[in-house]
Amino acid sequence: MTNMNTSCYFKEISKISVLTSEEEKALAAKAHAGNKWAQNKLVEHNLRLVAKIANKYRGYMEMEDLMSAGNIGLIKAAAKFNPENGAKFSTYSAFWIRAEIQLAIRETSTGVRFPATRFEDMKKWNVASLDKAIGCDEDGEVTLGKLIEDDKFKDPQDEMCTREIYKQLEKSLGRLDEREMSVMVKRFGLDGNEPMSLSKIGKKMGCSKETVRKIENSALEELRVNIIREGGYGNYAA
Repeated sequence: MTNMNTSCYFKEISKISVLTSEEEKALAAKAHAGNKWAQNKLVEHNLRLVAKIANKYRGYMEMEDLMSAGNIGLIKAAAKFNPENGAKFSTYSAFWIRAEIQLAIRETSTGVRFPATRFEDMKKWNVASLDKAIGCDEDGEVTLGKLIEDDKFKDPQDEMCTREIYKQLEKSLGRLDEREMSVMVKRFGLDGNEPMSLSKIGKKMGCSKETVRKIENSALEELRVNIIREGGYGNYAA
């Protein structure tokens, strides 16, 4: 895709209207029931979200490839989204979009497998970066790698193993309740914004830092348990 074609594409998708809350709920319900038309409509009306997220990864791949990977994530999200869990489709799909883009970058990095530390430089990876500790001011560090800590988990850098954990983590995120999802979104920047400290989240939610910490810990534990229960270690366990 040339720069001109990319510009034309952006111009075209900018004309697509944003769904109202009611429209999204109606489409999401049909999509969840397996309606392909509704799934396609969810994808169509969220293409701008893909462009917004993909733009943050400029320089790591061609924009065309970033958009293609992001669109794959969006399509997967439309097919798997369950509106009954309380999360917004944009929040849910943003995770899938970012995960697909990040995996695409890693897979096409000139045949060299980047270590996790290199990926910390890529716009501060969030949930999909399992090894990354996210420092949040006075609140200390939260390491999503702790979700999968286990003596049987021998090689967290293994590509296939990482892919399996991604899948389980994505699936488990959709099972969180609305409050847990809200904290995870803000804490790990799942909506594309910078991760927030516990204190800032508490102010936004009207509760104490410790309350937010408890919600976060509960969500992290639920994710960890779900990943293990769903076979997150699978064939990679010793």
